[in-house]
Amino acid sequence: MKIFSRSLSLITAAAAALTLTVSASAEDLGSVTVMGDSIASGYGLEGYVSGDNYSASGSFGSIISESCGKYTNLAVDGRTTSELLSALQGEFADAVVRSDKVIISIGGNDYLRPMIMAAYTKLGEDTEMLSKVMSGELDTTDMTELMKPYFEDAIAAAAAVEPSDVAANIKSITDEIAYLNSGCEVYLFTIYDPFEAGGDEMAAAYSLAEAELAELNSEISAMEGGNIHVVDVYGAFKGHAAEYTNITAGDIHPSAAGHAVIAELLANELSESEAASDDTYDAEFFPVKPSPETGAEGVIVMIGAAALAGAAVIFLGKKSRR
Repeated sequence: MKIFSRSLSLITAAAAALTLTVSASAEDLGSVTVMGDSIASGYGLEGYVSGDNYSASGSFGSIISESCGKYTNLAVDGRTTSELLSALQGEFADAVVRSDKVIISIGGNDYLRPMIMAAYTKLGEDTEMLSKVMSGELDTTDMTELMKPYFEDAIAAAAAVEPSDVAANIKSITDEIAYLNSGCEVYLFTIYDPFEAGGDEMAAAYSLAEAELAELNSEISAMEGGNIHVVDVYGAFKGHAAEYTNITAGDIHPSAAGHAVIAELLANELSESEAASDDTYDAEFFPVKPSPETGAEGVIVMIGAAALAGAAVIFLGKKSRR
């Protein structure tokens, strides 16, 4: 029944694609869809509005959208690889059927989510700390030392994530796209490491990230071939984390300069392949997907150089972005 249902859905979507199309310029990139996480949504950039993936004009997606016959951004802040895979097997299927190219930024939250949960768990177990935070009596003179146990638990949680499991999910994502639309070109990002610019306080995070990302990015790079194109964001950001991310302000997301670099990388990759067709889907057929609160910046701030010290306050003062 599942196979029959999915096949019927694809037939329906394909038929709709033939009747709900508009002509695209032969010079554009065709129908381009961005999927993934908060890097793809433009989180942290000037003008960014949660839930509106088109609000940040400086995002890599907004930059390349000017060359697209049709541009759709379905990124969701905090999204993990398994969540994106589920979406492709459900509400995102039609978007893939109607896309010439799909751009994917995914994988970072597979590490961040466990870190968030580990820190929350640690805080919940520390009733004395909890009481001080809630009463406003927390001594902030040496918060770095005070928050060290939380940071250590978060790092341990990230270390427990198997890069091969994340890579397997990404491979399943590309397989699903190929199943839905065999002619669709897929552009996968490698995952950059922002922690190199975090100083001594970020040394543990940097060491872990380098080891984990070396394995994960290697597996992502091995997926190159056929309709799969790997965009080496890691390589481009290496040595430039202070400039290309907002890590010095406690935020791991790309800065405006970082998004510009990603857009340039994409432009080079995208220009090498022409649009698969001269048709694009009707924009109204795909409602804008929101970027709901996910918890991502809770850990981002926690592991940031400055806000590492104030993690507990942030956890209690802000709802988890889910």
